[in-house]
Amino acid sequence: MIDINYIRTDKRKLTNAFRYTLILMMISMLVLDPERVSRSVYGSVVFCGKTLIPSLFPMIVLSRMTVSSGLAGAVGKAFGGFHERLFGISRMTAPAFLTGLISGYPAGALCAVSLYEKGMITKSEAETALCFCSNTGMSFLVIGVGGMLGGAAYGIVLFAAQSAAAAAVGILFSRMQRRERGERKECAGPAGINADVSVFPEAIRSAVPAMFTVCGSVIFCSAFIDTALAPVSGLLPGAAESLIRGFFEMSRGIAAAASSLPKRASVPVIAALSAWSGASVHMQISAFTRASGLSLKKYYSAKAVTALLCPAAAYGLCRLFSLI
Repeated sequence: MIDINYIRTDKRKLTNAFRYTLILMMISMLVLDPERVSRSVYGSVVFCGKTLIPSLFPMIVLSRMTVSSGLAGAVGKAFGGFHERLFGISRMTAPAFLTGLISGYPAGALCAVSLYEKGMITKSEAETALCFCSNTGMSFLVIGVGGMLGGAAYGIVLFAAQSAAAAAVGILFSRMQRRERGERKECAGPAGINADVSVFPEAIRSAVPAMFTVCGSVIFCSAFIDTALAPVSGLLPGAAESLIRGFFEMSRGIAAAASSLPKRASVPVIAALSAWSGASVHMQISAFTRASGLSLKKYYSAKAVTALLCPAAAYGLCRLFSLI
C-alpha cells in the first residue's frame, strides 16, 4: 500500500533541494560575475523607470479604485450577465477580466484579489478568475510588440489570439470548478458607487508597494537569466534562447524573439511567451495572493494551457490576414 505521508515528505525534500540549489546558483553568479549582474540590474531599473512604471502604475491605482469605489460591483451587476453565462462564475469577476485584457499584468489579477478581499466573490471564484483574468495588456501588445515586429497589425493579432485563448481557458476551468452554492459572502464593499474621496489616496497607498513588488520581480529575474545564459549566449538556437529568457522574464524573451527570429517563428514564440507571462509575473501574483490565502495551483495549469493555445491562434490569424 502506498504511504501518502512518505510521498509528501519526499516531495517536500525535492522541493527544498531545488530551492536551495537555485539560491546557491544565484549567489555563485553574484560572486563570479558581479559586473554582468550590475549591468543587468541597471538596465532593468531603466526599463522599469522608462516603461513599466509609467504604463502600469496608473492602471494598478485605477484597478484598486474600481473595486474600492464600488464601480466594479455596479459594472458587474449591470453588464456581467453574459460573462456569468459564458464562464459560469459570478458576474462580479467581469471587471477583473476586462482589466486584465486592457491593463495587463498584474492589474487583472489584482482586481480579482481585491474583489475577493472585499467579499464580493468566493475563494473558489477568485482562484478560477485568476486562471483567465491575468493577461498581457492591449497597449503593450499593439504598440510595444507591434513596433518590435514592424506593424501594429501583429500586435492586434496577438491581442485577439490571447483574448480568445484566455476566454477558452476561462470556460474550461470554470466548468471544471464545482459551483459552491451557499458559500457566497455578503458584499463587504460599498453597495453602490462610493462618493467618499478617501478611495483615491487609499488606492494610491496600496498601489505603491504593489508597484515595488512588480519592479523588484522584473529586476531580479532579468539579472538571473542574463547572467545564467551568458556562457551559452549565441550557441543556442534563437527560438530556444528566446523561450528560456521569456520563461523567466516575458519582456526579455519577446525582445529576443522579435530581433532574432523571422516572423513565421517569432509570432508563435511571442504568443506563447505573452500567454505564459514568465516567472517574474508569477512571483508578483504570488506575492499578492499569499496574504489572501488564495491557491495558485489552478492558475499555473491554466497559464500553461493558454501558452499552448495562443501560438496556434496567433499563427492562424497571421496566415488568414497574410501577415506571414
